[in-house]
Amino acid sequence: MRYLMIFIFLSFTAFCIIIAISNRQLVTFDLHPLAFKKELPLFLLIFGGVFAGLFAGWLASLLKSLSYAREKRLSERHIKELEKEINERNKLIMNNEAPK
Repeated sequence: MRYLMIFIFLSFTAFCIIIAISNRQLVTFDLHPLAFKKELPLFLLIFGGVFAGLFAGWLASLLKSLSYAREKRLSERHIKELEKEINERNKLIMNNEAPK
């Protein structure tokens, strides 16, 4: 498994190097409504877009997992309250049915 991970990592690294070498030409990055214009190598824009997408996906996943964690915490609290109520009612039932 370790050698497989090393192979995958080296393959990915070689792929990124090939992309960077073959896309070295300068392009203009312009955010039209804003006054931002910059000459950048194309590979920086490609990798920047990929990393921005990865970050956006990670952030969306984090926010969703936080909502699931909150829902789980509330459900567990509700379950504990219901179990406590059941135990209290069982005690009352047992006390009322006890022989006198």
